[in-house]
Amino acid sequence: MTTAYQYQDYPIEVSARILRHISRGIYRTPAGALKELVSNAYDAGAKKVTINTGYPTFKEMIVTDNGKGMSRDEFIAIIQNIGLSGKQAGHEFKIPGSNQKRITIGHYGIGVLAIGQLCEKVTITSKTEGTLEGFEAILDFEQFEIKKINGLDRALIKDEKDIEKEDSGKEKFPIGKCTIRSLKYAPNSRSEHFTKLKLEVVRVPVQKKLSGSLLKEYEGLDVLQRYSANFQNLLILFRKEENDIRQGQYPYEKLCWEIATYSPVKYPNIGVFIPGQTLSPFKKLAEDYRFEVIIDGFEVTKPFEEDFFRDSNYPIKYIFHWENETYTKGKKVSGYLIYKQHIRPRGMQGVLVREAGIAIGMYDLTFLEYPFHEGTKFEQLTGELFVEGLSGALNIDRNSFNETDDYYIDLVKWFHDKLNKEVFPKIKKEMQQKGKKDVLEDLSKLIKAYGQQNKKNYQIKFEGLGKKEQLFHKAGTILTVNKDHPAGKLSKPRIDRFLLSAILILSNTVAPEDMEAVLKNAAKVQKDLKTHG
Repeated sequence: MTTAYQYQDYPIEVSARILRHISRGIYRTPAGALKELVSNAYDAGAKKVTINTGYPTFKEMIVTDNGKGMSRDEFIAIIQNIGLSGKQAGHEFKIPGSNQKRITIGHYGIGVLAIGQLCEKVTITSKTEGTLEGFEAILDFEQFEIKKINGLDRALIKDEKDIEKEDSGKEKFPIGKCTIRSLKYAPNSRSEHFTKLKLEVVRVPVQKKLSGSLLKEYEGLDVLQRYSANFQNLLILFRKEENDIRQGQYPYEKLCWEIATYSPVKYPNIGVFIPGQTLSPFKKLAEDYRFEVIIDGFEVTKPFEEDFFRDSNYPIKYIFHWENETYTKGKKVSGYLIYKQHIRPRGMQGVLVREAGIAIGMYDLTFLEYPFHEGTKFEQLTGELFVEGLSGALNIDRNSFNETDDYYIDLVKWFHDKLNKEVFPKIKKEMQQKGKKDVLEDLSKLIKAYGQQNKKNYQIKFEGLGKKEQLFHKAGTILTVNKDHPAGKLSKPRIDRFLLSAILILSNTVAPEDMEAVLKNAAKVQKDLKTHG
């Protein structure tokens, strides 16, 4: 049995230095705000976070974690010092009930404000281990209002300029209130520790966004919905319907995909992540975070599905991987890149940077602003970097980096060096070899077709016969081209030249040595024309 005591009111106070950030809306999407709650749970040592979104209406959401929890006094200190938090990014701590350590990635203590962009009211219940005391807090976010900025609904602080003007000399500003009461739990609850957030009045624009009802306002447009029995089914839907998702359809599936991508959850036991396979060390790395996220009853994983590895039309060409490499003094990075011709969903094209396992932003198709143009190769790579030491480089939304931070600059240099010296040279070589193979196949088909017209089995081969050997060798209906000869390099621009040579030689119209002389003279004439204009 739980005993509840009388409520008391406390002000919510925000640091002056971040008031303007908050007033413009910290998080761009519902997933971004929920990700902040997941990050807070991670920083609290939670091993499991359960999110009940209230699907399909989204009128109420509940987020629960089994982290260390908070005492009443700790919570009061948080809400009265938002932006002045004593929590330090990069601080190492032990997970409750184990010897495992984690690194905090949060700072500023602004996580509570993530809730204000999702709902008007939230009830927070929390308890720490080793005590029967807990608390319940009701946060009223009515001071937030919804405005549309650049086509996006943002929760903004009302009368921000008036607040700053009236309290211009203050270090922090009151932006609302919080009602708190103490709770006393039953004697058998002493070992329990948790935090539960009940978002009781989800903002109507958020409800409409996640339910897809915003699309109903468009005449003639049907709202697409489909139930997914598990996360792998959801991933299949996300890939197949990606174009519709990019146009606003399936917002719930997008929410789940983004939270799964953000979170330090494990990889599915498929493809190259299976124990013993190339990227199995990364599977172990993710499992070592010991973090689980449950959304509406199903566990989410990193967003890889089986077809990504089974697709015979677009198989994986190369896997580049680096483990525990030093990118700057005292700091390590592990990472991988998968190269395949066709990467779907497109949202996985690029590289994803993780600090303490949590994604900072989404997949970056610029590859941390790689300065050289590599064309479509950017779209044929997907990968992740697990980095130490970037906590201090995080911007206030924990969704991007301060790009002038020394550690971030060193990471970019390390990564670009890998791309420039290892990744793209190997891909270019593979593309060149594939190009030659395709040209040879086209040439062989043309010669074979010509032979069939004349009831002959004409063939062409390219072999290394030595630099001193002649260019062409004929044996019956087979023409061998010496690829060691200066004129024996096969390329697409030369396909017509080799086709004509093969036809003339195989049909006994021109002798091999005469054909070589003709090509040599033609090359000389062409060179002279270029020289003398």
